[in-house]
Amino acid sequence: MISRHFLFPALSVAAAFLASAWLYQRHVGARLQEELAAARAKNAGLRQPEAARDRIAATQPTVEKAMVAEATVAAEPVPPDLVTASLGEWTSAAGWRNRGRFTVRDTISTMLAAAAAGDVGALQASLEFSAEIRQRAREVYAKLKPETQAQYRSPEELVAAVTLYRIPRTAAQLIWLNETDADHAIVGVMLLNPAVAAAPPPPERNAPPMLPDGSRTRLALLNLHRTGAEWRIVVPARALDEVVRELSRPPGG
Repeated sequence: MISRHFLFPALSVAAAFLASAWLYQRHVGARLQEELAAARAKNAGLRQPEAARDRIAATQPTVEKAMVAEATVAAEPVPPDLVTASLGEWTSAAGWRNRGRFTVRDTISTMLAAAAAGDVGALQASLEFSAEIRQRAREVYAKLKPETQAQYRSPEELVAAVTLYRIPRTAAQLIWLNETDADHAIVGVMLLNPAVAAAPPPPERNAPPMLPDGSRTRLALLNLHRTGAEWRIVVPARALDEVVRELSRPPGG
């Protein structure tokens, strides 16, 4: 039988050993927790640039998407501009732009753009009246019925309004352009009649100027004169004949 004197010291040693082991394990566990937390913090720091890069990449189009978008924009058709089109090349009304009146082509484009937009004032500003034509326009204007005369602020506006009405909003081409001197030019403009399809068939790039076809096209011969820095279209006597003819038409005729 084991003596109590021997058992008590043995139990004390065992208890001390277990306490030491428990404290050691607790110390080791705490150190491992600290190392694990440090490792996690370090790993999070390493991943911050990657996360930022991913966020930036998510907000930016990929190279493939950018190429597709660029190809889509490039594929959208751009209507030919009357100013840059070749002689004999059709341009739809979408290619008639207000370019001012600093060149012959600019003035023609501005006149057509005004007609397409129904802007009588802009078209009137593109016209030049000689003293003789202005006087004749006043005579025609004076003969109008009061209710008709009230629709126009001046004889010049009357001529511009009838000219606008006579220009179809379809397609046009310049068939020739001859600047006879520094201040005078003659231009042939072919207009597509409304009865024809709104969009003419695309011409060959180097197609020759088209000859007039009474049922499909209308030919306008325009004289331009430069005063100062601007070109204007000279109103011919036949334009007043057109005014008289349009005003004499029965309603709906």
